[in-house]
Order: sequence, then C-alpha cells, then structure tokens
Amino acid sequence: MPAGNTLSDLPPYPWDHHRSYWSESRIANEWRMRKHAHHDLLGAKVPDTTDLEPVWRNLLHIENAPWIRDHKINADIIFPFAGYIAMAAEAILINEGSPKELVTTFHRLRLTDSLDSEWWEFSIASHNGHAWTKHCSGEVRAQDETDDVPHRVAAQEDLPRKASSKRWYDTMRRQGLDYGYHFESLEAITTTTTGARGARSHVRNN
Repeated sequence: MPAGNTLSDLPPYPWDHHRSYWSESRIANEWRMRKHAHHDLLGAKVPDTTDLEPVWRNLLHIENAPWIRDHKINADIIFPFAGYIAMAAEAILINEGSPKELVTTFHRLRLTDSLDSEWWEFSIASHNGHAWTKHCSGEVRAQDETDDVPHRVAAQEDLPRKASSKRWYDTMRRQGLDYGYHFESLEAITTTTTGARGARSHVRNN
C-alpha cells in the first residue's frame, strides 16, 4: 500500500441533507420509474400521456419479432390481425430491412359527462416517415373469469372424416396464404361426411 500524508488544513464543508436539490419533471420521473418493461408489440408507454388515455409507441422490426415472418400472403410479410387483438382490419406490409413505427392509443368511452363506460376504445396507427395510417380500431373491455357470461356449448356432432393438417396448410399455401411454424397450429382436423359442413381440430400452443 502506498504511503501518504494526512492533510489537516482542508476547508470544512457543511453537508445539509434537509434540503433536496434534485429537480425532476413528472415526465422524466414517469420514464425513469415506469411500471412496465418494453412490450414486443406495444413498445413503451409515452411518458407525457395519462393513465386515463394511455398511448404506447413502438418501432416494430422483424428482427425483434421474428415470428411475423411466418405470416405471409403472396410472399409478402403481413402483420396478422391476431396481433391487433393481442395489442388491444387491415394489415401492415412489413419490409425486412425497415422498422414500422406503431402508436396504440386507449381512452374510455363516455356514457355521460360524468360517467365513464367499462369499455375502452382503441386505435392502432403507423407512420412510414411521411404520413400516418390507421390500421385498426375498436372497443375492448376487461372481463373477469368469474363474470356471469353465457357460454355456448358446441354440439358433440360426430365428425368421422380425418383431414391432414399438412395437406390443409399446403392448400392454403397454394392459394397465397403462407403460414409458417408459429401459425401452423391446427392439428387432428376432423370433418363431417354429409352435405352440412362442420369441422373440429386441436390447436397447438406455441
């Protein structure tokens, strides 16, 4: 350890911790202390929006969401409608090399001037560097599993004919609907043998 001398003539500094000199705006604090991490589809909440009408912004890039490559129509990568449902109709044509700026907005529907609905209205738009395009809008609400909602029970109809899921996807591919692994979820497809059309299948959880 190197040797040294003690300095005894340093000026005293009064450390007063009763007063805070840290100045931070609400927007900076909300960004620094944000509650949720970056979402693959929604992105991050825009700091200068309220919790009453939140807005999310995201730069959607193929490299960050490679599963989108598995959803093609006529060789073009198309953002699936299921993606809009997951974020909350038209698709977004996505190029391999360029990201898309997505903005998702939410606000409650108003019943009266002083009463809000339990439904939220949402809108999803993108910007291509020159103009905005609205791709999807609608209404959603949160529903508890214990809500008293009538469930339709599917009729246990006999579906004796087995269909190959590979053949089904090959047929779709010839029609221009090219589903990759992440969207090839139908398994054990069975259908009717009568004139009345009916089908049932198992869906693989990816």
